[in-house]
Amino acid sequence: CDSAEQILINGLRSECAARKLPVVLHNAAKGAIKGRIALYTGLMARGKYFLLPHCKMTIGAFRDAVYDAKSDEDKRLDDGSTNIDSLDAQEYSTEKYMKMLQIRRFEL
Repeated sequence: CDSAEQILINGLRSECAARKLPVVLHNAAKGAIKGRIALYTGLMARGKYFLLPHCKMTIGAFRDAVYDAKSDEDKRLDDGSTNIDSLDAQEYSTEKYMKMLQIRRFEL
């Protein structure tokens, strides 16, 4: 879960406990955006990450993501014109496994 959304996280935790769901919710680490982008583009380029055709929102989110031209930092545009929330959710769900998934580069 996005660590900035503590009210949402607490609500989810309460609901999971009330329903006796064996779910553990953690705050997202929110690693550097360049690393998250590099991981997914690398996996896609190597045919190691796929989206099912019916996942239209996620496909659109990856397709339409752009950097914020007004920012001096590497930051995605987050003005409501693109679906950044789906990308955040995707990346936060896999960040625990990023080191394991990273493509190792070897010098020749």
